[in-house]
Amino acid sequence: MTPLSKAKWITTGVVLGAVFPLMAVAAQLIYLKQPPSFNHIVELYQQGPLQWIILCAPVVLGLIFGYIHHVTSNQHHLVLVEKKKSDDLLLHLSQSIKLIEQGDLSNTNYNFNNQQLENTFRSLNSKLASQKEEDRKAKWIAEGKAKFGDILRLSTNLTDLSDVFLKNLIHYLHFNQGSIFILDKSENESGVLRLTACYAYERKKYLTKHIAIGEGVAGQCFLENETIVLKQVPQDYIKITSGLGDAKPNFVLVVPIKNYEHTEGVLEVAGFKPLENFQIQFVEEICEAFSIVIRSVKSNEETRKLLTETQTQTEQLKLQEEELRQNMEEMHATQEQLSRQLAESKLLQERVERRERVMALTTILSETDLRGVITYVNDKFCEVAKYDHAELMGKPHNIVRHPDM
Repeated sequence: MTPLSKAKWITTGVVLGAVFPLMAVAAQLIYLKQPPSFNHIVELYQQGPLQWIILCAPVVLGLIFGYIHHVTSNQHHLVLVEKKKSDDLLLHLSQSIKLIEQGDLSNTNYNFNNQQLENTFRSLNSKLASQKEEDRKAKWIAEGKAKFGDILRLSTNLTDLSDVFLKNLIHYLHFNQGSIFILDKSENESGVLRLTACYAYERKKYLTKHIAIGEGVAGQCFLENETIVLKQVPQDYIKITSGLGDAKPNFVLVVPIKNYEHTEGVLEVAGFKPLENFQIQFVEEICEAFSIVIRSVKSNEETRKLLTETQTQTEQLKLQEEELRQNMEEMHATQEQLSRQLAESKLLQERVERRERVMALTTILSETDLRGVITYVNDKFCEVAKYDHAELMGKPHNIVRHPDM
């Protein structure tokens, strides 16, 4: 609504002020019971100053209304100024809130000309920025766990699993190099760390494919079973090779691949920029999951190996059983043959004994070797020769020759 102008305010005051003299004159004439006329009105003004004072009412009210207009105009101007400030503040607040809703916390201007409001918004912005950063980290970790969970579920071969795992980890961390060493106890009881996967390392870094436990940073990490972070990388440790040449990395992370204090190997990654604490913790957690898969794969391989050995041993036992059965059958046949031969020998022996008994009673019998030395004589020979067995055995046969012969 547009306010009245100053002239209208003064005119209104004058008009209202003019009413008072007219009302005063009319009231005085009525009180004196005189008809309204110019002379009577002049007489009233001649009686005293009261009427003249009342006659000044239009000027006084005009001045008063002029002053009221001045005061109200100033107040209206101040109200308009405050309204404009409020509108600007509301617009600024609306824009700031809209930027916050859109997630743009860096370009927000908090110059509200109100320190308390500025402090409140800055505190809110700080909390929202902190929450946004935490949400970003949580999202990054959740996506990474889902990604590597799928990788660990799909792979069964330890070498292929290590290659895929390392390659995806290097890409996910935006790093440059990496390697995986897995514990191998095939050669000795304590075992060695054998290189299972390597990504982007120059060849001379790992000329040999295994390292001893406690040797170098990786071997020490395995021995201590704790994560090692190198922010001051030695000059001759490793180099990152690219099309622009060789450069020393600024950050090396060595993490034990462990689960429940049982270490299966070591992961080493290197790059130009350092990892944040939540990223290091993420690498440790997926290495723990990787350790479980490694143990499962090793267990499956050992189970398959034992199953193969068991099947081989079973086949060998079957062959041995078949050979033993055949041998038993052959032994049974041989035993039957020996039994028959034994029976025949016994029968033959009985016949020989009967023959010898008959010959011993009716025949003089002696046997010598090729030199004529007696090796056997029967009782009939001893009876005729007049010697006993002891005297004849081992003697020349001519001991029994008659002197006349």
